[in-house]
Amino acid sequence: MKTAVSGTRKKGKRSFLKERHKSFASGPTLKGVIKSIAGGARPIGLSLLVGVSLFGLYIGVRQLVASPVFKVRGLQWSGLQHLSEPEMAQRFQSLLGQNLFQVEMAPIQRMLLANPWVKAATVRKDFPDRLTFIVEERTPASVAYPQVERRNLSLKNLLYPGGTLPEAMRLLDREGVVLDQGGNYPPELPRVVHVNAAAYPKALRLAELLTDRSDFLIDLSNPDDLQVHLPAGVIHFGAADYSEKWNRFAYVEEDLRQRGFSAWEVDLRFSDKVIVKGDLPVIKKNRTNRSERL
Repeated sequence: MKTAVSGTRKKGKRSFLKERHKSFASGPTLKGVIKSIAGGARPIGLSLLVGVSLFGLYIGVRQLVASPVFKVRGLQWSGLQHLSEPEMAQRFQSLLGQNLFQVEMAPIQRMLLANPWVKAATVRKDFPDRLTFIVEERTPASVAYPQVERRNLSLKNLLYPGGTLPEAMRLLDREGVVLDQGGNYPPELPRVVHVNAAAYPKALRLAELLTDRSDFLIDLSNPDDLQVHLPAGVIHFGAADYSEKWNRFAYVEEDLRQRGFSAWEVDLRFSDKVIVKGDLPVIKKNRTNRSERL
């Protein structure tokens, strides 16, 4: 029994030693460890190289941005018609001397669009030292008179000496934006009163038919009935078909002139008729004695 147990112990000890030897034999060798270290060092070195390169690039960009070569030395303007280039350059004079890389475009854009004459604008950096402003201006379309009571509305009071003062007049574009106030504006621009969003586009279409006249005023108080005031009377144009109605009035006007109406009101809102109200001139009979006739 002892001999069997002893043999078994020896056999087990030899098996344990053999397994331990195998585990050492299959473990990491020196060559493997060196390869492992080398493999891990490669990405670390690459990261260091990238980092150093980026830092160098950052330093270079900072020096480039700070260079006096890129200081703004000129402002160039394009598209100005009514606006004065010297005045606009004066408003943006603070940009001169700034570094072109550091100029913020959004505040400049807001300053430009705050001007009522500017409809659209683009600002461009032209390296190394210039800013270019490309401006689209609004176009004057009419002259608006202040609001007055309709019963007091008179072409004579508004358009002729003793009427509305120039400082009360406003210059409008086609969208109704006030471009200027209180100036002496071109007589060829249509005169309007009681401006409102619903009637203003219609008034501009109607005014295009009256380009051969400069003595008229368009009342926009009723969008469904635009009224044109002329020195001799008032025309009711309604809300549409202005071209056809204006042609009809041309015949009526000649007839009124021949009949000698001193004041009249013509209603063209009905397609099949023209309504005329007016005062016929007073005909004074001159009594001439026979001796004068002889």
